[in-house]
Amino acid sequence: MVYYDTFDQIKILSNEQTGLLFKAVYDYEINQVVPDFSNDQVLRMCFLFFQKTLDRDKEKYYEKCQKNAENGAKGGRPPKNQSEMPYTATAPRTASCKAALLSRLQQENDI
Repeated sequence: MVYYDTFDQIKILSNEQTGLLFKAVYDYEINQVVPDFSNDQVLRMCFLFFQKTLDRDKEKYYEKCQKNAENGAKGGRPPKNQSEMPYTATAPRTASCKAALLSRLQQENDI
């Protein structure tokens, strides 16, 4: 992901440098290839900003995936009790259903 706060570094680059940088970012993210910008220290510095951000974001993403997998293995949220549901998908949403729902909401909120 590219964040807005990197734009200040990008603005100082020429169009050619910007193109090389973004191609390098894609190549790093897709193929894990670290570019050789030893001949252009400005590009090297800019790439390092992106590299650290990409690595950090990828790590956070994998941690979130792991946590979601663990939570999913627990079975998820239990199904709602039918009495808690104001109406079912098969019941028509008529004025009387809406009135009953409104009445129930008013009772719950002491309106």
